[in-house]
Amino acid sequence: MAPVKRVIRFKEWGVWVDTTKQPKAAQLASSDGTLEDDKFRLRTNTAGFILSGNTLTNSGSLKKIITLGGSFVESLYAHETDRFPAQLERMLNEPKERYEVWNGGYSGSTLLHSLNVFVNKVIPVLKYSEQVMLFTAMSDQRTLVHKDSYWLKDVTHAPVFDPRNASPKENREATTEDQERLLRAFVMLSRHYDHELILVASPYRDKSFEDDAYTRRIYKDPAAQAKALSKLRMINETARLVSADMGVTLLDAERSLHGDPRFFYDSMHLNSLGQEAMANFLHEKLARLL
Repeated sequence: MAPVKRVIRFKEWGVWVDTTKQPKAAQLASSDGTLEDDKFRLRTNTAGFILSGNTLTNSGSLKKIITLGGSFVESLYAHETDRFPAQLERMLNEPKERYEVWNGGYSGSTLLHSLNVFVNKVIPVLKYSEQVMLFTAMSDQRTLVHKDSYWLKDVTHAPVFDPRNASPKENREATTEDQERLLRAFVMLSRHYDHELILVASPYRDKSFEDDAYTRRIYKDPAAQAKALSKLRMINETARLVSADMGVTLLDAERSLHGDPRFFYDSMHLNSLGQEAMANFLHEKLARLL
């Protein structure tokens, strides 16, 4: 039998990337019309975090605020300075520059991927960091319904690159047992490195089937919508449980943005109005904490 070479998947764009991405026709067609048909620049710094596009005169000496999560945080289809981490950076630096906000989001990241990024990329810069914000990962919904959980053999979400990976179907009732275990381990690991995580409950589009034309186009009936949303709610409820039990600060963007469809171009990605709303929410909360 021929050997199979495998590598651990590291969810980042890479170092010193400078590229543009444009949504494909299928992505535009599957949006509600608020996704722009445009080219979006994406650049990364020497540590592999997405650049804000803001001009900072003294970035080398500024404390870092790091955001970790999936495509919601990455905000690929938003212009550099419009992404909510970039807007947050500008807000926090008025009237005086104090912080850089490093965007560590990457499409398809699960909680396990973010833990890997924290271990291999964030810990080395913790001494320069003021806060690390861990956003709940909507990609976790795939892990909830697979018996292999976060270690499933999925093409996009598997933690290991393996040529035998496929796209497995659901094979168990949804459970957040492993999410809770990993999240508790994440919190304890950060504390062992003298750092307190901030958890963020990520928002998503949550409007009744009857009241949202986009929802009626995406889901065949209210039952299908309820099944999909139940997983997202479970993910955030687990974050709330761990936050309360372990004394971790949680910023509840899900409840703040109320699933308002005006903020999303699809089920869970922010449009330009949503990016602004998210930045305002985080600024209000962080201004008190900082």
